[in-house]
Amino acid sequence: MSDSHPQPRFVEISLSNPDLRQILLDASFESEGRKWLALPREVIDVSKTDKRVVLALHSREDRPTRPKNLGFWLQTVRAPSLTATATPGLAVLFFGLALGWQANFVLFGMALLGAVFLQIAINIWNDVYDHLRLIDLPGTLGGSGILLDGTLSARQLNSIAWVCLIIGAALGVPVLVLEPALMTLIGGAAVLGVLGYSGPPLNLKYRALGDINVFLLCGPLLTAGFSIATFSRVSSDMLLLGAYFGLAAVGILHSNNLQDIPVDAKSGARTLASILGFRRARHLLWVVYVFAWVSLVVASLHGALPVIALLPTLLALPLAFLLSRAVLSASGPESGRLAGIRIKTAQLHLVMGLLLCAGLILSSAL
Repeated sequence: MSDSHPQPRFVEISLSNPDLRQILLDASFESEGRKWLALPREVIDVSKTDKRVVLALHSREDRPTRPKNLGFWLQTVRAPSLTATATPGLAVLFFGLALGWQANFVLFGMALLGAVFLQIAINIWNDVYDHLRLIDLPGTLGGSGILLDGTLSARQLNSIAWVCLIIGAALGVPVLVLEPALMTLIGGAAVLGVLGYSGPPLNLKYRALGDINVFLLCGPLLTAGFSIATFSRVSSDMLLLGAYFGLAAVGILHSNNLQDIPVDAKSGARTLASILGFRRARHLLWVVYVFAWVSLVVASLHGALPVIALLPTLLALPLAFLLSRAVLSASGPESGRLAGIRIKTAQLHLVMGLLLCAGLILSSAL
């Protein structure tokens, strides 16, 4: 039985071709007087000095269109990852209330929504620039995979990311007006981190600075911003709370980078994991989780975080131990021990946050 859709044609383009970036941005290739939908499939080494990308060329008329329904957009924004900003926001709210601080719930809601839009922007730009660097290809584990079928082009995704960044920044304007000094510093650093994570000229992700950037954006900067927006004040204990979440977020990124070491090496991207090498980098995950709980213990010793609020988070320690042990026992990036590690570390981040929230609510009730 023949396929109802014509098979694609394939063409090889040198990585040094000045038109390649434009082709990848628009998912378009001109040949024989017509424009084809061009999707990168693999990078091949023709010689030591000649690397080429294989493009699959599809007729735009015959290519099936994927419906842009709710599931499509949830995949595009990587919806499951958005708890990385939402959960710390809730923890800041409950922490401040437990301290007896007066909350502005309107500004909290705007800050929460703004942080989510900023994370969506960084998620989408991560897809765009990994695509342009030919990191996320069929068969790889990274990215949302939204660019692989050509429903949206990288240029269209780039525009969506800019819209999300503008919305996220606009939602922070009321807080900026009320607290100009602190929010200029925090908001400016956040926007710079969003733009520079995978985008030029900083390219932090590809220069082994992604872990630091994620720690700050999903940790102390995030909780400090939430605290100022909600309570018009911030304390060192809020920063320790941020360290807890920031380190848990680094755990997610590091687990991704461990599996991506071969892909990153081939594309020339440098991460902390690729620099350390797998055997040494696998030890970092347990170190990250140990210091995450140390930050809460320090906050508790300061007296701001009630011990009863800390206790529920201990229920997540076995999960962190099992994940760290699985990584330590893995023989390499492709080991079956790492199966699902990206999802499991994200789930652990969520569990750590929810248990802390539960503890803070419990401490306020008693």
